[in-house]
Amino acid sequence: MTNLMTSAAWVREHDAYVIAYVCSAYTECSMSSSSPPPARDAAPDSGAQYEPAYSEGKARVADQQATLTEVRSRIGTLVSTAAVVAGLGVSLMVGRTGRPDPWGLLGAAIVTVGLTEVVIAAVMVWRPVSGIWTNDSRVIVDSYIEGDPPTTLPELHRELARRLGDHAERNQDGVQERIAWAARALPGFVVEIVGLVIMGWATTR
Repeated sequence: MTNLMTSAAWVREHDAYVIAYVCSAYTECSMSSSSPPPARDAAPDSGAQYEPAYSEGKARVADQQATLTEVRSRIGTLVSTAAVVAGLGVSLMVGRTGRPDPWGLLGAAIVTVGLTEVVIAAVMVWRPVSGIWTNDSRVIVDSYIEGDPPTTLPELHRELARRLGDHAERNQDGVQERIAWAARALPGFVVEIVGLVIMGWATTR
């Protein structure tokens, strides 16, 4: 009987500890679940949020214009070199005496074909591009800065960024087309060199 009473007291004592532990854990969980989430940092000032897009639009249009200028410069150098090669071919033909050699005539024809291909490609590269490379300053002043109501700087950056994006999309096809024509000039120059080599070989026979 005494042992029974001792066991009952031990159970009650430990039950009290268990209940206290559970209640403590439940209270902490309830407090943590009911507490508000940590506050996030405030969003950055929206005054400059469109400026990166505006800068990127300007950079893209400027890069297109620089690419077009570089392609035209290189095709000009290629045309000059092709003209020198054609001049060498003419000098080989003029300096040869006697009956024209069939191989020499074949080389001259090949040089002519190659030079023609280079010149046509150069004309296609140099022809004007119907693109827009800058924003109209009058539109900026009349429609945005002096508009009613005047446009704020962030709104101005947003509108100009959108306009620059439209300009870049419009310019892209023209720039890519001229790059493709410049690439076509290279095989023509190689053909011209092959013709000159044949002409040189014909003069040494």
